[in-house]
Amino acid sequence: MNNIAEGLLTPSTAVRSSREAHYQRVAALAREIARTITTREDLRDIEALAWLHECPKDIFNDLAESNPVVRGLLRVQGKEPGALMSEIVTLANSLDEMIEWLPVEHQTVTQMLEELKEINGLGLWRPEVEAALGKIVKTNWETVLTAGSRLPVAAIGAVRNLGAVPENEVSVELLYQTAGHDPVLTGDILRVVNSWACPSLRKRVSSLREAIFHLGTAAARTVLLAAAARKVYATKSIMGLWKHSVEVAAHAQRMGELAGFDPEVAFMAGLVHDVGRLAIEMLDADTLALRSRLSEPGIPIVWVDLVTCRHDHAEVGGALLWRWNFPRTIVDAIALHHSPERSASKLAAILYLAEVRSGSFEDEPSKVKLDSALRTAGLSREQFRNAEPGEIFSSILAA
Repeated sequence: MNNIAEGLLTPSTAVRSSREAHYQRVAALAREIARTITTREDLRDIEALAWLHECPKDIFNDLAESNPVVRGLLRVQGKEPGALMSEIVTLANSLDEMIEWLPVEHQTVTQMLEELKEINGLGLWRPEVEAALGKIVKTNWETVLTAGSRLPVAAIGAVRNLGAVPENEVSVELLYQTAGHDPVLTGDILRVVNSWACPSLRKRVSSLREAIFHLGTAAARTVLLAAAARKVYATKSIMGLWKHSVEVAAHAQRMGELAGFDPEVAFMAGLVHDVGRLAIEMLDADTLALRSRLSEPGIPIVWVDLVTCRHDHAEVGGALLWRWNFPRTIVDAIALHHSPERSASKLAAILYLAEVRSGSFEDEPSKVKLDSALRTAGLSREQFRNAEPGEIFSSILAA
């Protein structure tokens, strides 16, 4: 099992590591706020303060002469020239703490920003600090959805249409007609059948109809769905996201079987669960550069989404799939697959569990979310711990 899933199932999740993650996020956000209102030389001091802002400054007195970082910390905690740095870190810390509370306080980022304005009635930070944060959290809902409209809708529609066929109506002929006119789909299914399905065959399969027959209709549809989804992730720069989506789909299919949910619907939902990430990748160059700077190792992509777009990619993906006529069950589940505690959807819970089992670090590990997802899916921790997808998926990824 991956480290994230193991950690969520173990009571010994260290408070220290969660606080370190908080300090890292505060440091990253404070640095971006500071870029527009301070000199580059100040950034190191701001990061030092962000990392140590919860430490009582008295404990560092003996180190002040020998440690330049401590000297910087003591300076920026003062009320003289370093006060601006302290205000920047205070604002960054306040927003991050609000985001940390999302699993139990369901606010939008826009509501958080309004609350921060009210809090600043106490004069905790000057107007230019607040304005600098506004330049970071600037992308609105329609801007992201407009960017998503540039995705290959035909390829997404192919996934929707193939996945919508009831299991009892999936036949060799239907799959042959679906793939026969598309050399990419045909090539993928032939590669899979020759590498995985029939190791005892005396010769390689070269006929599409024969390949579907040897795989069986269920496995063949799985392969075709994955191949159709790959067209959505058309560029090499985001091909890793396709592999992640296939892995989540594989885990979702297995979780669906265990939870008494249609495994093929779960598989299709897994394939398109991160379409919102693709939409965000189509935003303007300045926003993408900002996201790149914030996306340090260990900082979850969901947090970066919220800070730069006010919504996470799950919400964006759900809205886009609704525009593209996906079933409401799938739309709602994908929109909340990072917030299973806010949903009664078994599919949303399955997608969250599949994401965790895949080893994804898209969101901060959360016992609240895991427990909620397990309850909604009707799965035990043991089932979650031991669930493994079938062997075919390594062949799909290699195809």
